[in-house]
Amino acid sequence: EDTAGFAWRPVWVVADSSKLGRSTRQPAVEILAGYQDWQAHEGVQFVRLDNANLSARAVRGKSLVRLLQQAPTDENAQYKLSFWFAPQPGASAKENIVTVLWNGAVLDTISTDGLKDKKPQWKQYSYTVTGGATGVGTAEFVAGGPENGMGGLLDDASVVPVQGQ
Repeated sequence: EDTAGFAWRPVWVVADSSKLGRSTRQPAVEILAGYQDWQAHEGVQFVRLDNANLSARAVRGKSLVRLLQQAPTDENAQYKLSFWFAPQPGASAKENIVTVLWNGAVLDTISTDGLKDKKPQWKQYSYTVTGGATGVGTAEFVAGGPENGMGGLLDDASVVPVQGQ
């Protein structure tokens, strides 16, 4: 289910912004569809959080992304932030790391092992979050681990009002 007004915005994950030079390409997520017959949880596309785009890494030397999504919210209203995450098949838990934030506060850090997997093993994660005073809530998915194109997979993210409010 799509969430109206919920748009992706990628940002490179860097500890030291001075390492980003003028030749740095714009950040981008790697959208996969049909790659090695891997199936998305929903639809046909999903995102890899450690960009395996070699041309981006050649210019930048980095590949991890911070993926942000903003959604309209009402102050103090409760929402369900939900998404599906899978470890990349053939990659260890040290490579399949994502930290989940809502309005800058860490909700969870997920690290799962996909070494024995031949295809993505999707698992749903859900959190109850509160709308802020600005009228916009920001969900962030931050890749962790080594920058080697072997990061976790993300699909079907949404923010919906909690029923009964």
